[in-house]
Amino acid sequence: MDFTYGLRMEIKLFFLFCLANAIIILYLSFISWYIFAYTPILNRRHRSTYSSVELYDEIESFGIISNATASNNEDIYSTVNPFVCQSGGKDVQLVIVIPTSASRESARMAIRQTWGRYTARADVSIFFLFGITSSKHFQKIIDKERYMYRDILQAKFIDTYSNLTLKSIAMLKWVKDYCVEAKYLLKSDDDVFINVPRLLKFISNNKSKERAIYGRINKNSKPIRYKQAKHYISHEEYKPRAFPAYANGPAYLIPGHLVEELYYSSLNHKIIRLEDVFLTGIVALHLRIQRIHVDDFRDTVKTIPCFVQTSICIHGVTESKQFDYWKEIFHGKKKCTTVRY
Repeated sequence: MDFTYGLRMEIKLFFLFCLANAIIILYLSFISWYIFAYTPILNRRHRSTYSSVELYDEIESFGIISNATASNNEDIYSTVNPFVCQSGGKDVQLVIVIPTSASRESARMAIRQTWGRYTARADVSIFFLFGITSSKHFQKIIDKERYMYRDILQAKFIDTYSNLTLKSIAMLKWVKDYCVEAKYLLKSDDDVFINVPRLLKFISNNKSKERAIYGRINKNSKPIRYKQAKHYISHEEYKPRAFPAYANGPAYLIPGHLVEELYYSSLNHKIIRLEDVFLTGIVALHLRIQRIHVDDFRDTVKTIPCFVQTSICIHGVTESKQFDYWKEIFHGKKKCTTVRY
């Protein structure tokens, strides 16, 4: 009896020993893979600004890290989520890309817990887009979110305000490469509330083959020449006295069939730091793409009745307001009977 008991204990201990060793080996393998995958990216020299001459080579050479395992292309990482943009996104009605920065973690969480839940639908995809950060702390935040939520895209250029235009070009590149058959692309800032049912209704009523960009359209806007201003544009950067009509940057909607055309055309233009002016104004004008104003793209927060239900998107929304508007979408319908989805 004692011999049998002792033998069983020895077998259990041997099994636990083997299990512990297997876990250690897997852990060390993961660490080795991580160092191999990320060191070339973080050690590469990155520019904070780009001249028009260098733009094509820089854009074509940067990679996109998205839920990452290394692919055959050493500069581009492919998605590991098999349900994201299958077959190039042919079943995707709407892909939403949200340029953000690592420090805006609470804003991203608010989106994921509210209107971002629409990713449960097979025809809606939502991603957050970053550049490269030099902060180890912020890179850990990005890596954690990539692992937990699988909704992270990271492009290989320094994540600065001056590079927002590169971020938008990176957005087009990713959709072109991985989700080219998606019916529509919405670019949205991380302080915007999206009424997804109303947006999908707008899409279903719209002709997706139109050559148009939809949003809140600015006309006759002029460059700010005051050097201390946030949106200062020098004469060297942009000479004309006025910008072409363009869609406000917080949110604009692009038919999927225009994404590739916009991307390649953007590489042949001198960039300016105002991404909305550049992409939906200068490049769109060159391609003879209309910019169509949609009142439901709101640029201010209001408390009037039915405001949320009658809006496609609302700019300037705090994290707490995201939750308020999310509740309003569902619980406010009884008070707003004129709205139909």
